[in-house]
Amino acid sequence: MSSLNRRQFLAGATALGLSSSLAVAPLWAQSRSSASSLQGGRLVVVFLRGAYDGLSAFVPYADPEYAQLRRATRIAAPDGTAQTALDLDGRFGMHPALSPLLPLWNSQQLAVIPAAGSPDPTRSHFEAQYMWEIGQTGRVASMPGWMNRLAGLDAAAVRDDLILGVGEANPAILAGPSKARLIPRGQAATNTGVLANERTRNALMDLYKGDDAIARGFREGSQSRMASARELAPADAAAMNTQMSQREAVAAAQRNMAGSVRPDGRLRNNVPDRQRRQVAYAAGSDAAMDAQAQSGMADMPDVKLADGRSYNAVLAAANNGAPSVQGLALDARHLATLMKNDPSLRLGFLSAGGWDTHANQGGVTGQLANNLGNLANALAVLREQFNQPGDLIMVMSEFGRTAAENGTGGTDHGHGNALWLIGDRVNGGRIHGQWNGLARGNLNENRDLPVLHDFRSVIAQGLRASFGLSDSRLAEVFPALRWDRQLDGLMRRSA
Repeated sequence: MSSLNRRQFLAGATALGLSSSLAVAPLWAQSRSSASSLQGGRLVVVFLRGAYDGLSAFVPYADPEYAQLRRATRIAAPDGTAQTALDLDGRFGMHPALSPLLPLWNSQQLAVIPAAGSPDPTRSHFEAQYMWEIGQTGRVASMPGWMNRLAGLDAAAVRDDLILGVGEANPAILAGPSKARLIPRGQAATNTGVLANERTRNALMDLYKGDDAIARGFREGSQSRMASARELAPADAAAMNTQMSQREAVAAAQRNMAGSVRPDGRLRNNVPDRQRRQVAYAAGSDAAMDAQAQSGMADMPDVKLADGRSYNAVLAAANNGAPSVQGLALDARHLATLMKNDPSLRLGFLSAGGWDTHANQGGVTGQLANNLGNLANALAVLREQFNQPGDLIMVMSEFGRTAAENGTGGTDHGHGNALWLIGDRVNGGRIHGQWNGLARGNLNENRDLPVLHDFRSVIAQGLRASFGLSDSRLAEVFPALRWDRQLDGLMRRSA
């Protein structure tokens, strides 16, 4: 065992499909003096890898520049039908695929900061994602992820797993000295892999029976994997009926299309609004998207981008190990089940890929609409389970998209983007922060939204409201934090 280094061990554990709960020597020093408690709240971060188009999710339809910048990808101003945006405040509208979240907006549990992000100008997915995950900008030496630093504020992090990640093998946002419990994506979370075979399991346990850090980490990971599979299997069985009902609803909506769509492709005027929405979503579930749901990758002809690269290859790279958004609702259920069963878990992380829409982005229906629909379903699952006063859900992405669409029916790498918060202590039903509009002179480099609010300042508002963190504690999570008073109305004061 002495010749097996940490990197080799992690690679082997990943190959065996083990959950990670590693008690290895810390890679970073971290003070635990004057530790506070995170027991007052719970945080779930949903990271959309690939840079989703916030201007399509939360549409600035009242801005006269919007219709000029967007044609193929434009979401029309609200008119009460399923083919247009859902009005939020007379200026912004929600993409109709996000309609399951409209009740959260109306009940003031969902808020949006439309021009947030990292002040770093990079347009590299990998650089930007890493900066968001460690909570620092610029070229920074290896350091813990900000969620790991947050866990380290609680003295219980010495002995307990406070962090749960579902889907990714080793996200940077969770890396660091505090232990993180990592669960595979999708149905793999209910499968114990090679550990299901008693002879193999006993042989592995015998191999890793020593008292060194690597052996202890292997045993903990194995036990965690088997325990998680036992917990999740009943929950998945109960969810099967719901999934069957959803498939039946989609099939019914598709049957309705024959009598609801005119020969020119437009909906008939006498179609009820509820049916219009069903037909719109069913129309987006064409053969290509059905194949995408099965495989996690778009089964459609590849597109050559302006620089000659393959669009499908670029999309896969931007995902950076994140699972497909089609499976996000299942991952959300797994995360909710495990965090409910283990109250010591206070911080949860989910991610989804497929958002780098350089081509064939679509508008009301299509590639992005399908992604947003899957995201909405997952967030509805999370909010149903994370509904206590201190619970907070955050949705973020490494940067936004260009204000203007490109020549392949998509959008390119941008800068500022919409960051969302969901929870009881969120001052929801409002667009928060500064918004300067889409006039060319107000755009970053004359092409994309500026970053008017640092992402760390947005997150800090949520952390203070959910966990009651002081200035000094927030500085431990985000050393370069500057409090943004323009966002002081974002969260409600706790009682």
